[in-house]
Amino acid sequence: MVGTNNFVVFDPAYTNLMSDSAYDTNASVLSGYTTGMADPTVDSKVAHQSTMMAAVIAQFMANQGYNVSDTDFNTLLSIVTNSFASISYVNAALGRISVYNPVTNPATYI
Repeated sequence: MVGTNNFVVFDPAYTNLMSDSAYDTNASVLSGYTTGMADPTVDSKVAHQSTMMAAVIAQFMANQGYNVSDTDFNTLLSIVTNSFASISYVNAALGRISVYNPVTNPATYI
């Protein structure tokens, strides 16, 4: 059973975002904002990238049956912990992470 996810991507249509190549070399990105006008396309890119990752991770958890919401920190922390604990473990002796995938059993190492 798939759960729910209320995390959404900021500007999913990419209407006001700086290009990747411009963002990668932008002075504000490399060293932070300085006095003066901030470029809104940089802020939009930051918000887009952050919310994209949050939405993807939240959907991953929803696909495992959790109802993922930003309304309660402790509940979300519990969901994140349980979701990731159910699929992976650290093999300390070998210094690698084993990710179990039921489709491609046995585990794969990354």
